[in-house]
Amino acid sequence: MSTKHKYGSECSVLAIQAYWQQSDQKNDELLAAFLKGSKDGATDFNCYGVQLIQLQMLREMTAIDHERAITAVRAWSKFIESGSGRQHHVAFETLESYLPYRIRDVGEMFWYGMMTFGLAITIPEAEDEICKRLVGPAFAVLCLTNDLFSWEKEHQSAFQRGSDSVPNAIWVLMREHSIGVEEAKGMCRRVIKQKVSEYLDIVEQNRGNTNLSPDLRRYLDAMQYTLSGNAVWSLDSPRYKSFGNHADLQKPILHGGVAAKSEGKLTTTHDQEYATPDITFFAVGTTKL
Repeated sequence: MSTKHKYGSECSVLAIQAYWQQSDQKNDELLAAFLKGSKDGATDFNCYGVQLIQLQMLREMTAIDHERAITAVRAWSKFIESGSGRQHHVAFETLESYLPYRIRDVGEMFWYGMMTFGLAITIPEAEDEICKRLVGPAFAVLCLTNDLFSWEKEHQSAFQRGSDSVPNAIWVLMREHSIGVEEAKGMCRRVIKQKVSEYLDIVEQNRGNTNLSPDLRRYLDAMQYTLSGNAVWSLDSPRYKSFGNHADLQKPILHGGVAAKSEGKLTTTHDQEYATPDITFFAVGTTKL
């Protein structure tokens, strides 16, 4: 290796490490604020930017339902502490080893907090482990769906950072099976179908299970709707679009509740893959693809 190339590689590694260290520092700052809020319900302390927005959310949630708001922020804190990109630098070798991390990273605890708050339910602490086990396939669907839609964005981001690793299931499958992008996407879709089917079976098997609390059963039932909702959101989310002005795309949603689709400008490879009857595999009660 030439001195120039070696120097360039070392600089690239240092840049990547600095990027993730900066992300961890932001997470730690937000975690400290959230832990203070979850401990005593305090929301009146100095913050700015993203922290200010998130703590304003906490303030408003507390005014609506103090007890469940505190439960939600504690769950949010656990997400920031153990997920939120903290292992994005790890090059996972298999999908089996990647998924447990990705489930934490996609916001398993944050999702739990928001859903229990929104549904006004309280799942007994004694059911925490069985709850986590029962909804495992659903969170796998959420993770893989997100990775499928965000692949191009995350691949480009990794390239710009000079990283040869992408924290995404598509990349993991490519490495694990020595296959190309399209093959990995196809494999990812098949795993999603399988996990959807598994979760729908779990919901049906436990619908009348009186050994579970009513609130846990309600949570299991509601969770299935987030699968199709997440897929539909991903189809038109400006987050995964590499064109146009995001503000212009969001204005129709604010005024009419729907995304604008003029002159086919929202058509992407994602839309071509999903904007067909095949989208029904995300719909509740079916696994058709």
